[in-house]
Amino acid sequence: MVTFTQLMSHYINEYYDQESDRINQHRTWFSGGSGVLKEGRVSAGLVLRVALTCLCLACIFSIIGGVYSLWLGIVGATAIFGGWFYSAPPLRGVRAGWGELSASVVVATLTPLVGCISQTRGPLPSLFLPISLSLTAIHFAMLLAFEMPDAPSDERSGKRTLTVRVGLRRAVWLHHFALLFASILWIGFLFSGFMRAIWLCLLLPVMIYQVVQIENYRHQGFSAPSLEQKITFTALALFALSGVLWFPALWL
Repeated sequence: MVTFTQLMSHYINEYYDQESDRINQHRTWFSGGSGVLKEGRVSAGLVLRVALTCLCLACIFSIIGGVYSLWLGIVGATAIFGGWFYSAPPLRGVRAGWGELSASVVVATLTPLVGCISQTRGPLPSLFLPISLSLTAIHFAMLLAFEMPDAPSDERSGKRTLTVRVGLRRAVWLHHFALLFASILWIGFLFSGFMRAIWLCLLLPVMIYQVVQIENYRHQGFSAPSLEQKITFTALALFALSGVLWFPALWL
């Protein structure tokens, strides 16, 4: 269910982002689309068919999950809805200014919720909400970092992402605030007596490095291809590491 929802989201986003991706001159490894449609390596029709196939499979597995647990089915259906309409009309969340937050909730809250429900089938652990909030904040910051290089082409194509709506300078501050919020949550864990959260403090140097890179990018007028690769890569690495480091924090 999770895998096909994720694949569906990527393929349908690729399909509906054709126009902005085609005029994007600042594509990085992790932003601006894959480039396969722009370069004509596959057809748009094929991408749409694959997206619809993944949608059907995600729905089937969501129904199966609902048989196992009603809450699992509800979470699956919610994630499918959010993933599809992140890009697809009529809602097009990414163009309406709320897609970034909804995508972060789907990936960083609903996905671990699936694992939690599958294992416990009961009340959520007390740590679940603050952990998911910290992951959601870092994922939200990651999406803002991904949108920064794409902002000029998104604006020209009429794709009103949150970064386009608030402007690049305000998006930078939103990015910094999201990382600060996550770090405050980690420090809160320590003050509450959960000392194993010290593992998460290993991310603070990476956070500082990312903030410095984005500030350099801002000072260079948001036009520095080498920095664009770095900030998108570091944003992804930060989110991935934040998930990985919860394993020793919870189990060692």
